[in-house]
This record gives sequence, structure tokens and C-alpha cells, in this order.
Amino acid sequence: MTDLPTGPTLTDERRLLDPSDALIRATVEMSQRFGRDPEYSRGGGGNSSLKAGGVVYIKPSGVPLATLEADDLVPLDMAPLLDLLHGRAGEAAEARLPGAPDPVMRAAARVRLAEARGRRPSVELMFHSLIPERFVRFRKKVANPTSGVQKLCKKSMIPVSLIA
Repeated sequence: MTDLPTGPTLTDERRLLDPSDALIRATVEMSQRFGRDPEYSRGGGGNSSLKAGGVVYIKPSGVPLATLEADDLVPLDMAPLLDLLHGRAGEAAEARLPGAPDPVMRAAARVRLAEARGRRPSVELMFHSLIPERFVRFRKKVANPTSGVQKLCKKSMIPVSLIA
């Protein structure tokens, strides 16, 4: 991939991207590339996400990066997640309730914008929402340094925030 699609900005009116959208395709391509290469990932390979139009499209739990498909991505409304992260969601939203999912997963269930084949978003969804870059890639710790991943991103011309 040589040209990175621009797509809507985070301030555009919220709309869901079609699975065939260039931004979605770029996210899936990046995820699969990292997930297939054992030099950059182990096990499921970590997580990836895309932000566009106030929506974070995040890899679900239980889906390896190497096999991620566009319809696996879980779209979530970012504003309520950021409110929860910054303590603006209110006591009821932030409460830890006996027998109930933690506040982050409760928020994720409320702000899910499509079914995504019934998959749960990554538990790291708050980090993905907080980081301002359009593309975010978390990886499982491997022996080689993050600079190797950065070199792959530069080679692919994908600006991405990398968290080792």
C-alpha cells in the first residue's frame, strides 16, 4: 500500500464505514500483515483499531490479527468511552457492580454501533480510544524491539501509534 486513504475526520458527523471502505481495508491489511509475521507478533498478535467519524473500530477479543476480516471489527461510539475515561460519565456508569461486567465492558455494550458478528471488543478499547492517531496497533511483547515494527510501518507508509 502506498497511499493512505484520508476518510472522514474525527469531527465529521458520525457514520459507520462500509466494510469495503479504504480505511477499513487499510486496517485489516495492517493487522493481517503484523499478525502473520512472527517477528512482530506472538499468539493472537495483539490488537489494532481505526478511528474515523467519532467511531473506533477495534479488533475483537479472540480473533487473531492474522485472520482479522473487516466484518470482525467492532464499531464503538468514542465520545462516551472518553467520558468514562476522563471521569465525566457519572457515578452510576463508573460503579463496579457485584455480578456485573466492569464499567468499561458495560460502556462498550452500550456504545456498540453494530453487532460485529456478536464479538466483544478488545479489553484495551479505552487505550485505543484515548490515543489520538487514526490507526493504533498494540502488540504482544516479543524479543525484538519496537523499532522493527516501526520500520515495517514506514515501509508500508502507515502512520500508526505502536505500543509494545
